[in-house]
Amino acid sequence: MFLGLVCCGYVLGDTVDDKHAGASSEFLNAGFSEQTVWAVNVGGGLFESRAGDTFAADDCSLGGAACLNTETVIRTQNPALYESFREGNQRYSRSVPDGQYTVVFFFTEVSAEAGQERIFDVLVEGDVVLDDFSVFRTAGGSTQVAVTRAITGIEVSDGVLDIELTSRADNALLSGFLVRSAHYGLGDWKLAWSEEFNGTRLDSSVWTTELWEPGHVNNEDQVYTADERNLRLENGTLVIEAHYDEGAVPAYSSARVHSGAQQDLVYGRVDIRARVPEGRGLWPALWFFPTDPYRYATNCTAEDADVNDNARCDAWPNSGEMDLMEHVGHEPGVVHGTVHTRDYYFKLGNQIGQSIVIPDLGEAFHTYSLVWGANALGMYVNGQRYFSYFNDGLGYTQWPFDHPFHVILNLAIGGDWGRAGGPIDDSIFPQSLEVDFVRIYGPPHSR
Repeated sequence: MFLGLVCCGYVLGDTVDDKHAGASSEFLNAGFSEQTVWAVNVGGGLFESRAGDTFAADDCSLGGAACLNTETVIRTQNPALYESFREGNQRYSRSVPDGQYTVVFFFTEVSAEAGQERIFDVLVEGDVVLDDFSVFRTAGGSTQVAVTRAITGIEVSDGVLDIELTSRADNALLSGFLVRSAHYGLGDWKLAWSEEFNGTRLDSSVWTTELWEPGHVNNEDQVYTADERNLRLENGTLVIEAHYDEGAVPAYSSARVHSGAQQDLVYGRVDIRARVPEGRGLWPALWFFPTDPYRYATNCTAEDADVNDNARCDAWPNSGEMDLMEHVGHEPGVVHGTVHTRDYYFKLGNQIGQSIVIPDLGEAFHTYSLVWGANALGMYVNGQRYFSYFNDGLGYTQWPFDHPFHVILNLAIGGDWGRAGGPIDDSIFPQSLEVDFVRIYGPPHSR
C-alpha cells in the first residue's frame, strides 16, 4: 500500500535554488533537536556546509600541525571542507556547557605512499575514540576520498571539550570537525503505519520473504530461507538469525524480508529500532529499495531482465538505493549510511556516504531514522544525524529519490564487503539481527 505522502506537497527543505541558505532548518524540522555548538574547517577558511553548518576558519596560528591543501575530494557534496587540512599532532579545546555531544570528524588521505603507513589515534575528553586509525585503509586504499566518523555519547562534565590527534606512524591529519548536541524526538510527525512485530508469525500481507541461493547478489555466501530458525517473531521482535552448518552445502543460512508495494512511501520519516549483530563476516542492513526498480532503467524492463543483472540492465543503480544502516563485522561498532545513484555508486568508486561509531552496537537496541523529502534526506541514529544528501536539481542520475521506496531488512554473510576484512569467523554463529519496530510517519503539515 502506497502511503501517498507525496500528495500533500511535502518538501523537507526549501526549493532547490535556496537549499544552500539555512539548509539546517530542513533537519531541525525533522523532529530532532539539533544544535551545532562548535565546528572548524581545519587549515581552511570560513565554510558553510550543504546542511547549513558554519565551520569557523582556522588561521593556523596555534598548534604545531602544519596547514596544507589538496585537490578536489570525491564521495562528498562538501569537497571544499576536505581540501584544507592539518598534518601532525593536534589539540583543540573549547568551553561548552556540560552535557552529551556527538563529534563528527572529517578526513581525506592525500598520499598513497604516506597513507599506507599513516596511523594515529583520535581522543575526545582524554578517551581514545578512534584507535590505530588509518584513513587510507578506511577509504579502501584510495586517496582524495572523503571519510567521516561521527562519535556519539561524548560526556562533558568540566565545562571544556578537548579533542586531540596523536600520531603513531607518520603524521596524523584532519580536515575538519563538528560538535553537535542532539536529542531524539517526534515533533509533529503523524504516524501513518507501524509494524510492531507482535503475534506469532510475520504478516505475509505486508512482508515478503525472499528465497535466494548464495551469490545471488554481491557474491554473498548465505542462502536466504523462510525456515523458522532463520526467520521468526519472538517476544515482540523480528528475529533474523544466521547459522553456520559445518559440512552443509551451502554452509551459511539467513533471511531477508521486504515490505514491497504493500507498504512503501515517497517522502516522510521512517524509524527502525534494531539490535545489530557484530562479528567478522556479518553484513546486516536496514535499507530502502525502489518499489518499481525499473523506473529509470534505460536498457531493460521487468519483462526482459533481472534487476540484479547489472551487466545487462541498468535499473540499478539508476532508480536509486538508500542504505540507512549497514555494518560490516570487520569494522566493530561502525555503521554506514549511503546512497547509490547513476552518478554516484560503488562500482564507480564515488558513492556518497558517511559513518557513525556506536560503542554498544552489538549489545543494545538503537533507533535508526530516515528523514526524506523532495530536496534532501538525512539519516540518524538515536536522533544524531550522521548523513545528509541533497538534490542538486540535475535529474534522476543524481536524485532518483522521487518515487516509492520500500523497506528491506536482511542479514547477509560474507560477500564482497563482508569478506573485505578477512575470512568469515565461523565460531561466532548463530548471530541475529533483531528488529523491534518499523514506523512510518507523514510530515507535520500533512495533517
